[in-house]
Amino acid sequence: MKKLFQVVIALLLIALLPLPYGLYVLINTISAAFFGFLSYRLFQEKITNAAYVCLVLTTVYQPLMRISLGRIGWCLLDAVVAASLIVFVFGHSLIKPDTRLGKSVKRLRSLFYLDESGD
Repeated sequence: MKKLFQVVIALLLIALLPLPYGLYVLINTISAAFFGFLSYRLFQEKITNAAYVCLVLTTVYQPLMRISLGRIGWCLLDAVVAASLIVFVFGHSLIKPDTRLGKSVKRLRSLFYLDESGD
């Protein structure tokens, strides 16, 4: 599962480059599927706040009805989402584990099998 997060992070960072429009559509489609899967898993586990965030990201990245944010808007969105995923996947040790946020992050990481060393 960690590799899936890494692929989506890489795709969102690649989307910051000037690419043909078709590649942006492909990256958005993959991102929408990824965030849709995350929201489904989060709703299953009754983690509704994070599930709603992923559901909004699914809606923003979906390729059927394009949302016009402009080039700068899409770059900002991709950069913020990629940075958030990087912190979630790799920066969990920066959060104190005894706080409420630390416990929430630990629960989310265990839900997506990010704490396993073999992945």
